[in-house]
Amino acid sequence: MKRIVLALMIAVGAIVATSCSSGTLEAPAFKSSSALYQVTQLGSPLSSVEFTESGNYVIVRNVQPNYAAQNSSMNQADEVKELPSFLLASPWSKIVTRSTTYNNIITGTYTKSGETTYVLEGFGTVQVNAANGNTYSLVITETGASPYTLTAAKKEQYAGSEPTDKLCRTWKIKEMRMEVSLAGKAEGISFDVSIDEKVDGGNLSELMLKCYERIMRKLADQSGQGVTDEMIKSSINEIREDAEKSYPSVESIIFTQAGTYMVTYSGNKLAISTWAWTGDDFKKIRYSWDYNKMNASPSGECSIEFDGKKCYLVEITDDFSRFADEGYGSGNGKMTYTLEAAE
Repeated sequence: MKRIVLALMIAVGAIVATSCSSGTLEAPAFKSSSALYQVTQLGSPLSSVEFTESGNYVIVRNVQPNYAAQNSSMNQADEVKELPSFLLASPWSKIVTRSTTYNNIITGTYTKSGETTYVLEGFGTVQVNAANGNTYSLVITETGASPYTLTAAKKEQYAGSEPTDKLCRTWKIKEMRMEVSLAGKAEGISFDVSIDEKVDGGNLSELMLKCYERIMRKLADQSGQGVTDEMIKSSINEIREDAEKSYPSVESIIFTQAGTYMVTYSGNKLAISTWAWTGDDFKKIRYSWDYNKMNASPSGECSIEFDGKKCYLVEITDDFSRFADEGYGSGNGKMTYTLEAAE
């Protein structure tokens, strides 16, 4: 029974959002300053510098470290393999720790001093000077160091539209909901399980543990094998530590008009990705966990809606291939994320 449940929990990776709200989305404070500058200078220590609509900066250093090997909180052998989902990079070694010396992403908040100088929390300053055409010079002054200048080009941003203007800001998780249906036969036990669980906020591990317990109880009822409440609680306790490590709580999601989206997690961790509209009706977006390639794997799609100050993302999956490959059966699932604009 535990093998059945674990196979299901590894398979599930999807997102949906349903809710309603009132109010109007105001333009983010730094909308006019948002831009992604891609460094063109050979040998540069930085790959790109981005300023978001909500006052966050994202700097990508020009290195490609082995995240799992260098992050002491992770072990390459302990990576969680699962379907890619909108908030979960696969494998988990894509999630890195912020503001450290060994990874290639630095982020924080910024303010402006005058029209061209950005003051970056925990980093220093960046002065952006226009040159010819789409060529810019970035004067970088890291805290306690001498300034240096880099040549860069501004990445083309998505054309302004009401949906784009609404999406590109910082969001907080209001609620998460997981719905799963599973049917099959394993170890001589036939089962037909449906669950619907939710949690307030971005506590992913709590949601996964609630779903695990619900699946265990339903399978216990259908198996007739005398599974007790104590046995179920013991099983949950066995995986609690791994769940809390594998599914850190989500703190915020940041979209930018340059096609970046970034997820920040508890424990000072983040994952960075890219997004694009999939059609002219602005109903669905495609995402890729490769920051530089939209069609790279892992990637996926989710529908999107707005209502007042809330955003609803819908990602559904019926690809429980790992579950099916192990001969257990088939299923489908979705996870619900209700996002609320950060103040």
